[in-house]
Amino acid sequence: MPLFSIVIPTRNRAYLLRYALQSALNQTFDDYEILVSNNNCTDDTEDVVREVGGDRVRYIRTDKTLSMPDHWDFALNYAKGEYITYLCDDDAISPNLLAKVSGLLHENKVEIITWNAGWYFHPTWNNVDERNTLLIRNYFQGGTQYFESKADLRDIFSFTYHVRHPKMLNSFASRKILEDIKKQVGRVFLPSCPDYSFCVEALALTAGYLFIDEPLYIAGSARESIGSSTLYNRNEATHEFKAEFKGEDLFSRVPLKSVIVTNYVGDTLLLVKEKMPSVLSDIELNWESYFLATYGQIVSLRTRGIDTSADEKELFEALERQPEEVKNKAAQAIEKWRYPAAPPQRQGMIGSLRARIRNAIDNSTILSTIESAVRYGSIDKNKLAPKEMQFPVSISSERYGFTNILECLSNLDNIHKDFTH
Repeated sequence: MPLFSIVIPTRNRAYLLRYALQSALNQTFDDYEILVSNNNCTDDTEDVVREVGGDRVRYIRTDKTLSMPDHWDFALNYAKGEYITYLCDDDAISPNLLAKVSGLLHENKVEIITWNAGWYFHPTWNNVDERNTLLIRNYFQGGTQYFESKADLRDIFSFTYHVRHPKMLNSFASRKILEDIKKQVGRVFLPSCPDYSFCVEALALTAGYLFIDEPLYIAGSARESIGSSTLYNRNEATHEFKAEFKGEDLFSRVPLKSVIVTNYVGDTLLLVKEKMPSVLSDIELNWESYFLATYGQIVSLRTRGIDTSADEKELFEALERQPEEVKNKAAQAIEKWRYPAAPPQRQGMIGSLRARIRNAIDNSTILSTIESAVRYGSIDKNKLAPKEMQFPVSISSERYGFTNILECLSNLDNIHKDFTH
């Protein structure tokens, strides 16, 4: 049994897979396995694994196309490591990741260790102006921090996401915690967001986890990337992802049917709560935050020229059916977004909600990254006030000479030093 398993699930993205796979091979720590799981690919995935990975990589393949959660569960059955992580085929990990985590496991008895990240837009990303650029925060503190699970669960059920939250893409989880989840839920990864289902399950069954506040991996976004493309323009990757569930109603637990990330996440959270009623009995979904986050994503799509009229109509009709408190608070905050000049007598109440929205965005990897890219583009750090520096900084490839995510990763230490203080 190796200490670590790096599981790489992939589906027809061989040109991206080679970078993720190479980053896994470049580790400075050797007690680990790499498992590539081919989800019925029709491209040259197998050739890439043979060419790049050779005998160092274990390779498995499904006999039919599975939904993402089913594929992740399929791959998990073949992992042999004592601690397991997933590496998406559009991402890349630091060569020091396993060595860093190994050292911490010798010093701490924890079931989960997570780490910080940067965000890279591949040369095939939807937005031409953002291609081959890196987004990186400038306030990494270094070292490790311990976070209690209960507080994080409340944040997640209020649609406030932190980069530290354990989602298998940024964390090692012990085999023990994965087996504990299986005993309670029947499987680890649930529809339709396997990363968020694991996150809630793991937090529900652990008191806390360790977070390494260093950028030890880069999350990539390409035109085929499902989550980021759904947030950006709902392209063909979004529709293919949904089609792989073969007509299953993925939004049966939430009031909206729009293809919006909040609906995917919200339905998944409620499904996990159904599966783990005893340990999640005191955690409720914050419906006000659900509507606010959904509206924010609709606005984001609209700014990119996507027709969201049907989404907005459905949202406001559903909002009218909510309890008065939810309806009034959410409607007031949304109105502030739509019409900034509120009457003076209402500014106090709306201002408070606005502050909550601002706080949610500032503490959300997804929302703050989108807002940064939309509003600021490439940023000169020397022209920013401290408050403005809370957004990820956009790093152009011209200064550091990278042309792909692996080259970007090799520059990450220098970029981190140059753009943080």
